[in-house]
Amino acid sequence: MKNPFEVSNDLFDLFRSSTELCSALGIPSVSAMSVYDDKIRRIAADATLLDPNDTSVFPFIDYSWIPASGKQKNMLSFKGVLEFNIWTSQMYDASVIYPILKSLIRENYNEADMIYAAGVSSGIPNIYRFRFRMTLLLNS
Repeated sequence: MKNPFEVSNDLFDLFRSSTELCSALGIPSVSAMSVYDDKIRRIAADATLLDPNDTSVFPFIDYSWIPASGKQKNMLSFKGVLEFNIWTSQMYDASVIYPILKSLIRENYNEADMIYAAGVSSGIPNIYRFRFRMTLLLNS
């Protein structure tokens, strides 16, 4: 069982190594780390900083841990809530990326549970955001 920092880094490596996901995100097969950092972000993106006219940015994903509370029986572990956002200029892209992400996570994290999935407002005209949340068993 890993802590949230280790899981975030492991997910980044997992996503970066998936040729199917990288293809769906428009990442060339040979890319600098900065390209991966732009397309697979380990913190929530700030919509106010995104330019809808810069089509090279989209699609991309971001993910981050969100606060969760509840009764805890085991003080050594907890279920962390990981929030993913898929940002695209076309809804179709999200429908391709979402099943890839979900499959990668479920194949590598047996205890992953989906708790929420829906399209949400991006706050930017002509930009679509699809959000989903999963719980993962973590070491506290």
